[in-house]
Amino acid sequence: MNAGDFNLRKVLRFFVETGQRTQHKTLRLDLIEERMAVVKNGLEDFSIEHLKVIKDEEEEYWRFLRWWKLPEIEDEVFDDFTGELVDLEPNDSAVILNLFKALKNIEIVSCVLRFICPEHYGILSPPVENLLNVRGKDPVEKYMNYLDNLAELKEEYNFARIADVDMALWTLANILNYSDLRADPKFRQIYDQYILKSNPIKRIMARNSLEDIWQEKSYLSIGDLFLDTDYVVAGILARRELEKFVKKICKKYGIAEIDRDVGPRKFCDLVNDIGHKGLIGNEDRLLMRKLYGLGSQLVHGRENRVSKVQVKDMLVETSQLLENYSHL
Repeated sequence: MNAGDFNLRKVLRFFVETGQRTQHKTLRLDLIEERMAVVKNGLEDFSIEHLKVIKDEEEEYWRFLRWWKLPEIEDEVFDDFTGELVDLEPNDSAVILNLFKALKNIEIVSCVLRFICPEHYGILSPPVENLLNVRGKDPVEKYMNYLDNLAELKEEYNFARIADVDMALWTLANILNYSDLRADPKFRQIYDQYILKSNPIKRIMARNSLEDIWQEKSYLSIGDLFLDTDYVVAGILARRELEKFVKKICKKYGIAEIDRDVGPRKFCDLVNDIGHKGLIGNEDRLLMRKLYGLGSQLVHGRENRVSKVQVKDMLVETSQLLENYSHL
């Protein structure tokens, strides 16, 4: 890792300071961990009294009630948790689900698990959830996915515990979101290092964001989703769909995609061969070549030669071509 590269582990050292400057409170999460050690070690079963420590109405350790509202809970709710929170394993879906049924809030569940077992669990909070764009079909799956993201970053940046990754991400989210922090040179440096280059956090965020998009049935469908935000990507995806379609036809009708002497054949040559076989009309052959050429301009960084309107037409025309020749 170069000196100028972003390093999440170095951000962790500013957790207390960013807490003081954004929450006006010295955050002592380590003291809550110490109070929860009796549960972790099996000396006491988890109860309402332990939950009150986490709730911390006097704000002795942190400001729980500023972020969450704890529902009314009877002590009997935790009768079934005898021994269940001792020596927790990573990503224990059964424990997470049982706690969720009792507490009705996955973020509060994450707080309980984080303080009982910081080695394997972190807090799911809006700043970090938004930073990674965490997703899931239900709250439990979302938290499980979040823990997977934290484990990936723990390995990437060599953290000691999952909770440390969570605190570093929370610190980073504050730096990204609070302009007052970025006025401080040391935080501005972190901000610039994060913003200017790709890094593992951004890759996780992008993967989470695109997970649903890649469920679409074709590159054209995905391209249409990108049209308003990044028409260059939309055009490149349209080109990819057209290329895939032409190669499918070549394979079906025995048109060689590779020349033994030259190597892979050019797209235009393949389209010409398809036309010579009478599989597509001459106008459509020329249209395919034109559309592919527009996509190639975008691939090679010449987006100044292709407008958003042209890409929009490209998506429509490519879609129509594929529909017209769907029988091939």
